Amino acid sequence: LLDQLDIDVADILGYSMGANVAMQVAIRHPEKVDQLIAASPAYASTGFAPGFEMMIAGITPAMFAGTPMEADPDLPVLIEKLKTLDLTPFAWPETDIAAIAAPTLLIFGDSDIVTLDHAVRMFTLLGGGRNGDMDGLSQNRLAIFPATTHTAVFLQTELLLDLAEQFLSGEAF
Repeated sequence: LLDQLDIDVADILGYSMGANVAMQVAIRHPEKVDQLIAASPAYASTGFAPGFEMMIAGITPAMFAGTPMEADPDLPVLIEKLKTLDLTPFAWPETDIAAIAAPTLLIFGDSDIVTLDHAVRMFTLLGGGRNGDMDGLSQNRLAIFPATTHTAVFLQTELLLDLAEQFLSGEAF
């Protein structure tokens, strides 16, 4: 897509499945990604909280009543495809995560479907979690939104935009 749009390098932001896509772009095409913001990604299905599979299996078209998606005649097909995708186990090599060269901001809710252990492991793989007072700050950042679920991460628009702007401009928070 970036080539089609004649974009050499881009800052990329993705949420949930889109965050996983953004991370794969950074892994597979590092020359295309200047900075990466990934909100609620998971690099392995083992990073999902207990009950994730049951929640996904229970998604129905009726749950989208009152949303723009309700009018889509292909909604039942889309839901089944998403359920199949979300319920298929996956695990990216940790070496792929560690090899992401672009400065990366990871964002999660403290009650996300991605466990905090998984979030911290991903941050550690990116080189974060060191003592910044002694070693200097990492180019990578980790943000945990308090009292925030997976879906609420994206609804924290003002906070997301503020963090993204600070990160992309190189400001320390």
